[in-house]
Amino acid sequence: MTDADDALVPDADDALVLDAADGGRVHVAAPTARWQFLLAGALWVALPAALEAYLASLEVGGSVGRGLAYNTIAFALTGLVPLFIVMQRREGAAGFGLDGPRGGVVTGLPLAIPFVVVAVSGALALGADVGRTAFGAFGFAPLLGASNAAVVVYGVITTFLARTFLFGFCAVRARTAFGGSPVALRATTTRYGIGLAVAGLALGIAANLTTDPRPLVLEFIDAAALIALIVATASLIERDVTVPRPMLLAPAALTLVQGAAGLAFPAIPVLRQAEFWVLSAGTMLAVVCLIESRRWSWAAVPVIAATAIYGVSLFNP
Repeated sequence: MTDADDALVPDADDALVLDAADGGRVHVAAPTARWQFLLAGALWVALPAALEAYLASLEVGGSVGRGLAYNTIAFALTGLVPLFIVMQRREGAAGFGLDGPRGGVVTGLPLAIPFVVVAVSGALALGADVGRTAFGAFGFAPLLGASNAAVVVYGVITTFLARTFLFGFCAVRARTAFGGSPVALRATTTRYGIGLAVAGLALGIAANLTTDPRPLVLEFIDAAALIALIVATASLIERDVTVPRPMLLAPAALTLVQGAAGLAFPAIPVLRQAEFWVLSAGTMLAVVCLIESRRWSWAAVPVIAATAIYGVSLFNP
């Protein structure tokens, strides 16, 4: 068995422990957790290059098969490794951080509202179909015909599952992969989240005034939507919950790296891309905060679903 296999499979000294008395926590040795976090993150970072290479290999024109292949590649590079490791170690939902009360899904539904607001505001400002935009990808799928609509639905579902696997897995592994002094989860999430929103606003205004003009009000709406998501998320967290700072910030930093990897394929101006990276990191921070709260971990699920349904700036690294 290779060293890589050892990192994936539990042994006598690095076994999975799911003890009801310990809240169902996953116990993994720090070096193994760090290696697994970096492996899953590296594949996600490689996603833009892989998708660009796939698209470059195609002739002009589209097809259902190509759309399915595109989304399958995205799923494989985003969620397959976390899914394999969690199944190999028999961790169940705890491996993705979803070991809290499932009723948290209902509590998390309002957290998806900022995504709808950003989408609808953009449609209003740009003269698009507001009614269909309010339903995200599902709103426009019926216009594409049955086959292409099926590809859109497949893409949303696989994106949602892949991000649920990856985001939860990275949050769980970061618990032991990255140590540090404990900080208040609620206050730290609020401070860094609002900071990212302000940075996103500055980058958005810079992009607006230079290379990518659009209605200026949209820059403020994007920032306000992220602040609303952060504040609503933090309001669910008890003041006395503490976590190591690097554990909370590592997945958000990974989001910034994944966004920066897209610089090699500049589909949009760099400043606009940078705005999207920063806002996406803020959304990731909110997701990790919910997962680490334990009690409200399932409240992260509607937020992740919204990132898959609405291709808006709040999560578009």
